[in-house]
Amino acid sequence: MSKRVRRLRKTIHLVAEGHDDFAFIKHIKAIYSCGGDGSYHISISNAKGKGPNHIISHAISKKRQIGYDLIAVLLDTDIIWSATDKKSASAHNIILLGSTPLCLEGMLLKVLDHKVPSTSDECKNLLHPLLNYKATEVRSYENLFPIDLLQNKRELFPALDKLIKIIETGSA
Repeated sequence: MSKRVRRLRKTIHLVAEGHDDFAFIKHIKAIYSCGGDGSYHISISNAKGKGPNHIISHAISKKRQIGYDLIAVLLDTDIIWSATDKKSASAHNIILLGSTPLCLEGMLLKVLDHKVPSTSDECKNLLHPLLNYKATEVRSYENLFPIDLLQNKRELFPALDKLIKIIETGSA
Protein backbone atom coordinates (compact mmCIF):
# COMPACT_ATOMS: atom_id res chain seq x y z
CA MET A 1 0.00 0.00 0.00
CA SER A 2 1.39 3.39 -0.95
CA LYS A 3 1.68 6.26 1.46
CA ARG A 4 -0.60 9.22 0.99
CA VAL A 5 1.49 12.27 0.20
CA ARG A 6 0.47 15.45 1.99
CA ARG A 7 1.10 18.65 0.19
CA LEU A 8 2.22 21.66 2.20
CA ARG A 9 0.00 24.65 1.70
CA LYS A 10 1.21 28.22 1.76
CA THR A 11 -0.23 30.08 4.74
CA ILE A 12 -1.45 33.65 4.49
CA HIS A 13 -2.60 35.75 7.38
CA LEU A 14 -4.51 39.02 7.05
CA VAL A 15 -4.62 41.36 10.03
CA ALA A 16 -7.56 43.74 10.39
CA GLU A 17 -7.15 46.91 12.40
CA GLY A 18 -10.53 46.58 14.08
CA HIS A 19 -13.96 44.93 14.01
CA ASP A 20 -15.26 46.77 10.91
CA ASP A 21 -12.07 46.04 8.97
CA PHE A 22 -12.29 42.39 10.03
CA ALA A 23 -15.84 42.10 8.65
CA PHE A 24 -14.88 43.85 5.40
CA ILE A 25 -11.84 41.60 4.85
CA LYS A 26 -14.06 38.56 5.44
CA HIS A 27 -16.45 39.95 2.80
CA ILE A 28 -13.57 40.34 0.32
CA LYS A 29 -12.35 36.83 1.11
CA ALA A 30 -15.84 35.41 0.53
CA ILE A 31 -16.01 37.06 -2.90
CA TYR A 32 -12.48 36.47 -4.17
CA SER A 33 -11.32 33.27 -2.51
CA CYS A 34 -12.65 30.55 -4.77
CA GLY A 35 -10.56 27.78 -3.25
CA GLY A 36 -8.42 27.36 -6.34
CA ASP A 37 -6.14 24.35 -6.19
CA GLY A 38 -5.92 24.43 -2.39
CA SER A 39 -2.29 25.52 -2.55
CA TYR A 40 -2.79 28.22 0.09
CA HIS A 41 -4.85 28.86 3.20
CA ILE A 42 -5.97 32.32 4.35
CA SER A 43 -6.74 33.23 7.95
CA ILE A 44 -7.77 36.59 9.37
CA SER A 45 -7.30 38.14 12.81
CA ASN A 46 -8.54 41.31 14.44
CA ALA A 47 -5.87 43.44 16.16
CA LYS A 48 -8.65 45.41 17.90
CA GLY A 49 -7.22 48.86 17.25
CA LYS A 50 -4.99 50.81 19.65
CA GLY A 51 -2.95 52.48 16.90
CA PRO A 52 -0.46 51.45 14.24
CA ASN A 53 2.25 50.34 16.68
CA HIS A 54 -0.06 47.85 18.40
CA ILE A 55 -1.47 46.53 15.13
CA ILE A 56 1.96 46.02 13.57
CA SER A 57 3.17 44.38 16.81
CA HIS A 58 0.15 42.06 16.63
CA ALA A 59 1.13 41.06 13.08
CA ILE A 60 4.76 40.48 14.10
CA SER A 61 3.66 38.26 17.00
CA LYS A 62 1.48 36.22 14.60
CA LYS A 63 4.47 35.81 12.29
CA ARG A 64 6.70 34.67 15.17
CA GLN A 65 4.13 32.33 16.74
CA ILE A 66 2.87 30.61 13.63
CA GLY A 67 5.39 31.45 10.93
CA TYR A 68 2.95 32.40 8.18
CA ASP A 69 4.39 32.56 4.67
CA LEU A 70 2.75 35.93 4.04
CA ILE A 71 1.19 38.50 6.37
CA ALA A 72 -0.60 41.66 5.27
CA VAL A 73 -2.08 44.31 7.54
CA LEU A 74 -4.95 46.63 6.61
CA LEU A 75 -4.36 49.87 8.52
CA ASP A 76 -5.99 53.28 8.71
CA THR A 77 -3.84 56.20 7.61
CA ASP A 78 -5.33 58.88 9.86
CA ILE A 79 -2.55 58.25 12.40
CA ILE A 80 0.94 58.45 10.92
CA TRP A 81 2.90 55.20 10.96
CA SER A 82 6.26 55.75 12.60
CA ALA A 83 9.48 54.98 10.74
CA THR A 84 10.24 52.40 13.43
CA ASP A 85 6.92 50.63 12.86
CA LYS A 86 7.44 50.58 9.08
CA LYS A 87 10.99 49.29 9.53
CA SER A 88 9.79 46.58 11.95
CA ALA A 89 7.11 45.46 9.53
CA SER A 90 9.59 45.39 6.66
CA ALA A 91 12.13 43.41 8.71
CA HIS A 92 9.46 40.74 9.28
CA ASN A 93 8.27 40.81 5.64
CA ILE A 94 4.87 42.16 6.65
CA ILE A 95 2.94 44.01 3.97
CA LEU A 96 1.29 47.23 5.15
CA LEU A 97 -1.88 48.23 3.30
CA GLY A 98 -2.99 51.77 4.06
CA SER A 99 -6.69 52.54 3.77
CA THR A 100 -6.84 55.93 2.09
CA PRO A 101 -8.22 58.47 2.53
CA LEU A 102 -8.00 58.33 6.33
CA CYS A 103 -9.50 54.94 7.13
CA LEU A 104 -11.45 51.95 5.82
CA GLU A 105 -14.69 53.93 5.91
CA GLY A 106 -13.09 56.81 4.00
CA MET A 107 -11.86 54.42 1.33
CA LEU A 108 -15.26 52.74 1.07
CA LEU A 109 -17.04 56.09 0.78
CA LYS A 110 -14.68 57.00 -2.05
CA VAL A 111 -15.34 53.63 -3.74
CA LEU A 112 -19.02 54.60 -3.64
CA ASP A 113 -18.16 58.04 -5.10
CA HIS A 114 -19.25 59.85 -1.94
CA LYS A 115 -17.49 62.93 -0.64
CA VAL A 116 -15.03 61.98 2.08
CA PRO A 117 -15.10 64.15 5.22
CA SER A 118 -11.99 65.28 7.05
CA THR A 119 -12.02 62.90 10.03
CA SER A 120 -12.32 59.16 10.56
CA ASP A 121 -15.28 59.60 12.91
CA GLU A 122 -17.14 61.61 10.28
CA CYS A 123 -16.38 58.88 7.71
CA LYS A 124 -17.87 56.26 10.04
CA ASN A 125 -20.93 58.47 10.65
CA LEU A 126 -21.50 58.75 6.90
CA LEU A 127 -20.84 55.12 5.94
CA HIS A 128 -22.58 53.24 8.73
CA PRO A 129 -26.13 54.43 7.88
CA LEU A 130 -25.59 53.21 4.30
CA LEU A 131 -25.02 49.65 5.53
CA ASN A 132 -27.99 47.32 6.01
CA TYR A 133 -26.56 45.84 9.21
CA LYS A 134 -23.93 46.68 11.81
CA ALA A 135 -20.53 47.52 10.32
CA THR A 136 -19.06 44.61 12.26
CA GLU A 137 -21.16 42.08 10.33
CA VAL A 138 -19.88 40.61 7.06
CA ARG A 139 -23.32 40.74 5.47
CA SER A 140 -23.31 44.54 5.85
CA TYR A 141 -20.96 44.87 2.89
CA GLU A 142 -22.62 42.40 0.50
CA ASN A 143 -25.14 44.72 -1.18
CA LEU A 144 -23.08 47.92 -1.14
CA PHE A 145 -19.81 46.35 -2.32
CA PRO A 146 -20.56 43.60 -4.86
CA ILE A 147 -17.80 42.09 -6.97
CA ASP A 148 -18.65 44.21 -10.04
CA LEU A 149 -18.14 47.47 -8.15
CA LEU A 150 -14.96 46.23 -6.48
CA GLN A 151 -13.53 45.05 -9.82
CA ASN A 152 -14.24 48.40 -11.43
CA LYS A 153 -12.73 50.44 -8.58
CA ARG A 154 -9.89 48.28 -7.24
CA GLU A 155 -7.15 49.81 -9.40
CA LEU A 156 -7.96 53.26 -8.01
CA PHE A 157 -7.24 52.07 -4.46
CA PRO A 158 -3.81 50.44 -4.04
CA ALA A 159 -4.59 48.89 -0.64
CA LEU A 160 -7.85 47.38 -1.89
CA ASP A 161 -6.20 46.12 -5.08
CA LYS A 162 -3.32 44.51 -3.17
CA LEU A 163 -5.70 42.92 -0.65
CA ILE A 164 -7.79 41.42 -3.45
CA LYS A 165 -4.67 40.22 -5.28
CA ILE A 166 -3.37 38.46 -2.16
CA ILE A 167 -6.72 36.72 -1.65
CA GLU A 168 -7.10 35.81 -5.34
CA THR A 169 -3.59 34.54 -5.97
CA GLY A 170 -2.06 33.73 -2.62
CA SER A 171 0.85 36.07 -3.26
CA ALA A 172 1.70 39.73 -3.04
